[in-house]
Amino acid sequence: MRRKLILLVCLCALLFPSKLGIPAPFKRMFPVSDRLNLRHDQRMVAQQIESRLRKHLISDGIIMGAIVNAYAESRLNPRAVGPGNTRGVFQLLPSGLGHDMTVDQMHDVNASVDRVVVAIKKNRKMMAAGLQHTNLENITRVFCIEIERPKNKEMRALERISLLRNLIKSDL
Repeated sequence: MRRKLILLVCLCALLFPSKLGIPAPFKRMFPVSDRLNLRHDQRMVAQQIESRLRKHLISDGIIMGAIVNAYAESRLNPRAVGPGNTRGVFQLLPSGLGHDMTVDQMHDVNASVDRVVVAIKKNRKMMAAGLQHTNLENITRVFCIEIERPKNKEMRALERISLLRNLIKSDL
């Protein structure tokens, strides 16, 4: 009888922890951003990117690829201006993904992420990589080649993979 009671209590604790006053396990609000070694200001931008991508139902792997690529492009600085008039955290080109966007919109993290989401969802290779849950290195590579599309794509993709390895915290 005692064993049955113990089993019942354990089962209830697993199924209904809050009913028994057992705190729920800690759930990270930003599981992707929290895995990266970033300065405080960079972490805030990474969290904003992660939050916005989650609203669009983008997978964690693609979120990681997006943040690593944004880091490579701008060091997660929304005010960044690069060569060829590229702007914002993703360094959008007015003649590329940034077409029809104002300068302020290109510097706005949410507007930039929304523009990148359109490109992600239109790209079969990117969506396939995210849906197949391939490894983070492959997703980062595909994001670089298919979404960012820098000159010398393969070399840049290898650099992004190396950056990914350096950014991921080793203590998790």
